[in-house]
Amino acid sequence: ECDARPRTSQLAFTFSNDGEKLFTTQLNPGKVFSFSLSNPYDISSPVFVNTFDVDSEAEEPFGISFNDSGSKMFIVDDTSNSVFEYGLDTAFDISSASLNDSFGTGDQITLPFGLDFSNSGDKLFLTGPGSGGNKVFEYDLSTDFDVSTASFTDSFDVSTESSFTTDVAFSSSGEKMFITSRNERKVFEYELDTAFDVSTAGFTGDTRDVDAQMDVPFSIDFNDAGDKMFIIGRLNETLH
Repeated sequence: ECDARPRTSQLAFTFSNDGEKLFTTQLNPGKVFSFSLSNPYDISSPVFVNTFDVDSEAEEPFGISFNDSGSKMFIVDDTSNSVFEYGLDTAFDISSASLNDSFGTGDQITLPFGLDFSNSGDKLFLTGPGSGGNKVFEYDLSTDFDVSTASFTDSFDVSTESSFTTDVAFSSSGEKMFITSRNERKVFEYELDTAFDVSTAGFTGDTRDVDAQMDVPFSIDFNDAGDKMFIIGRLNETLH
């Protein structure tokens, strides 16, 4: 595990596609922090690199993601109910980021917390606990990784398992989906009959209780091989 605190609430994280960089978000003021890792996906000894201020757009950046090349960064903000897209002049270097565009989520969900993309970037997924929440929402993007082209297509209700859903992640194949729940303090696993199509999802019955490690699980991610799972907790602000 690693303490991911430059300071204040750390609620979301992600990795670069090679696993050599770790990124976390901070609330109030909204910031993104970048760390380098000595070995891919090895969080035992992160080294702080730099920070990027997103507070003018996102006071509460609850979710973060990148496209595979690292030329775009995405932040979901629960205060504005928006996904913000940033262009990076240098791949995975947040100091080179600038705002490109945004996408409002309010027609489907308020208080959006978590986001993920399909591998190709032609689909965006959102989840959260607010109005319309405890569902996973699926959007088609007519241009890959361009949130301005997003259109709502479907949703999948996870409220039977989760009463306060905080994040969503997919396996690299898109055939499995995972959500974290604050109230249940668990990870829930779902299988999809069609990759990255939430309308075909079904609960497998498999769960992982993380209560022994953290009080409030808020963000989840995997390495590409799927043999490592990472979760950050809100109250102890530690990545496990």
